[in-house]
Amino acid sequence: MIKSDSDNLSVRNCVIFNTGGDGIRVQDSANVLLFNNLIYGNAGSGISITGSASGSPDATLVNNTVYGNGIRGLTVGNSQQASPRAFLRNNIIQNNIPTGGDANVKVFGPPPSTVPRSEQGSTTITTSCFRNPRSASRRASYRNTRMICSWTHGS
Repeated sequence: MIKSDSDNLSVRNCVIFNTGGDGIRVQDSANVLLFNNLIYGNAGSGISITGSASGSPDATLVNNTVYGNGIRGLTVGNSQQASPRAFLRNNIIQNNIPTGGDANVKVFGPPPSTVPRSEQGSTTITTSCFRNPRSASRRASYRNTRMICSWTHGS
């Protein structure tokens, strides 16, 4: 877990597997870079970009491989707090075991209507592959998400 206020931290070239929770959990930390990691076989999500106070804005995930995790491959935000402006490029997120009909990737949003429009962020996902053989997982939630270039999910 990346503790609160661990701003501008990088996790690079790591193999993370078989943890009792999330593989990498970024908690209330801004501008975190996750680069070229292999994350698999964890009990929770492979990667969670989340927070309870401020969320984890401006996270960057590039060239990560995430598979075979117990909840889902990637979670951005949660039901209480968004983690705006996450950027994903060239990630492989595949064959995770989503619970409750979720997909390999879940992005929470949009923020409540009380948040001024100028402070709302979006998540940009470019040239990433999401795949899950379970047909129930095709009900992905991509609200407040901008998709650029090609992507796939489902089989």
